Amino acid sequence: MPESLDDTIVCVDCGGRARLMRTWPPDYPPVAGDIVTYQCPDCDERLDIVLDAEDDLGGIPPGDAV
Repeated sequence: MPESLDDTIVCVDCGGRARLMRTWPPDYPPVAGDIVTYQCPDCDERLDIVLDAEDDLGGIPPGDAV
């Protein structure tokens, strides 16, 4: 399981460096099912990635928050 999300990823459309558009507080990281959005400044493409169980960063699953 990763410690954190990558700040940049390779854009699947142009090969540029897409940047993470949002961050999370350390005490409430994203969990499986959350959508992570990157934006590529080279081609202006938005990349939405749904996290799966392998990407879960240890946050509280939806419905389990107190």
